[in-house]
Amino acid sequence: MSKTIILKNGIVKTKQADGSIKETPQNYSDIISSALDWVPKDGLTYQILKKRNRIDRALEECLKNSSPGSEPEFKMEDSDYENLKECVLGMRWIIRDPFVFEFLSLFE
Repeated sequence: MSKTIILKNGIVKTKQADGSIKETPQNYSDIISSALDWVPKDGLTYQILKKRNRIDRALEECLKNSSPGSEPEFKMEDSDYENLKECVLGMRWIIRDPFVFEFLSLFE
């Protein structure tokens, strides 16, 4: 079996120190990369690194085979999806944005 995530494009809005709003173009692939880089409180074991690298390589391959600006389908094995889900739901997020929330909702 496999799971598919459409790597959607969107805008993340963050409030700046001066009160202004900064809009940054993002893709779900950017959020996935951030989640894979997140280090849990207990650190990363070799096994965790190996699982995350497998997802990262698959993501890079998906993006390499897609057109710029497109929203490609990121297909993963069930085990990779579960490992990504663990990263995404375990991470502590520092922004509250509808685009990020929509992405996080994929893993409920």
